[in-house]
Amino acid sequence: MSSPKIDYQEIIKKAAVITWRNRYLWWLGFFVVVAGTFGSFFQYFPKGEKVEGQKIIEYLSSNTEVMILICMTVFFIWLMLGILGIIAKGGLIKSIYKIDKKEKTSLKSAFQEGKKYFWEIFFIGTLSIVFILATLLVFMLPIGFLFYNKAYFLGGLLSF
Repeated sequence: MSSPKIDYQEIIKKAAVITWRNRYLWWLGFFVVVAGTFGSFFQYFPKGEKVEGQKIIEYLSSNTEVMILICMTVFFIWLMLGILGIIAKGGLIKSIYKIDKKEKTSLKSAFQEGKKYFWEIFFIGTLSIVFILATLLVFMLPIGFLFYNKAYFLGGLLSF
């Protein structure tokens, strides 16, 4: 029994037409991307001279209130972007569903729909992260034991 053939070119054409006619979907996609990349933003600060970094560290260690304020502000921004990203995901999914069913939709209704599905999307994302971490643990634990027992060749082979 053969499986039905999927016409990827038709899917891409249909998606392009939908996004061109409903440009508010671009905003939802933008919010999803920004929320997803904010966590890795701090990895890309340029590595300057250590003298400047040392001065900043000395200043922050002597002014703990400023450091706490900065940490709380960054956490708050991260939290708000995460919430906005989850709402945008739900709104994007529901809007595309409504567009496919030829129903009327807008950016405002997309955010309202996204709010309805916030907890479901949040728990699905959390559950998937837990499964990914559990899978990594299952794969990495035996390799760690091999390296701990000085079986470097076998541990390296399994790591590869």
